[in-house]
Amino acid sequence: MTMTVIWTGMVVISILCGLAQGRGPEVAAAAVEGTSAAVQLALSIAGMLCLWTGVMEVMRQSGLADKLSRLLAPVLRRLFPQAAKDRDTMDSISANVSANLLGLGSEARMNTPSTLGGNWQWRALPGSFSPRLARRLRREMELYQRLPGQA
Repeated sequence: MTMTVIWTGMVVISILCGLAQGRGPEVAAAAVEGTSAAVQLALSIAGMLCLWTGVMEVMRQSGLADKLSRLLAPVLRRLFPQAAKDRDTMDSISANVSANLLGLGSEARMNTPSTLGGNWQWRALPGSFSPRLARRLRREMELYQRLPGQA
């Protein structure tokens, strides 16, 4: 919510400054140009997202995703000992690492930042994280307003 207010304030102040300086036509032209660039970006990201979602589905159905998960399991168990107890958590971590190793980019991410609802679902069992890590995660979630009811 805070970032929404900040960005909205910046846009409104920018428009008012442009109008106060007598540059209304330039402000309008910049708004149209920015909108056009935003639409182009959204369409290109949507195309990449469709491509990599399809690639990941093919990997999942062919069993390659599971093989990568098993291949990475020994290393990931050492890196995340508390999470190793939960298969779903390890599968999610493996998918993330696999996507990075395959160079899939941010289009293959498991969530969409700055959107509300439907993104995150913790799959870790209670006690999967050390108290120190749990406190750190809580601080990060508070900082980025990701706790339930904080949006």
